Amino acid sequence: MKPNACQTFILLVSQNRFIMKKTYQGFRILIILAILSGCGTSAAFFDQMSYKETISAKVEALALMDKAVDDYSTQEAAIEEVNLAMQKVYEYEKNRENNAETIRMWEILLDPEKNLYGGFIKRWESQSKLSKVFVDEAKPQIEKAFDIILGLETKKVKPEEANSFLNNN
Repeated sequence: MKPNACQTFILLVSQNRFIMKKTYQGFRILIILAILSGCGTSAAFFDQMSYKETISAKVEALALMDKAVDDYSTQEAAIEEVNLAMQKVYEYEKNRENNAETIRMWEILLDPEKNLYGGFIKRWESQSKLSKVFVDEAKPQIEKAFDIILGLETKKVKPEEANSFLNNN
């Protein structure tokens, strides 16, 4: 199996065949080589729309959860609306490059066999109503999952920061 450019680069560095002067110029060249060879960041760029839609889904989901003390059948339209909004964000995230962590978090959040949003909705449907105590215990966990997704997004490189760095160096 022929090594890819990233593996070759790492091999050269590990065998001390790659000699780099300890200068700023050398560091810039190393960064450019790493990016070009696929050794750069594996995270997607920050996406304002993704961030905004995730916040919107979070607010809608948490508000819907407060209604779980009511009969499921009286809230089916609201449930479908929130489920659709969340599914749209998930589908958008699935089609972004280098976004595996965020996609995995959405999958866990939506999975009806887990204990987050998907599991909450499944339980609500099967029990018809949920107690206020249960809702109050579940909301912080689901809110935390959304916060993790939002945190992943905010830690991504903003395109204007990358362009500014490249243009100034």
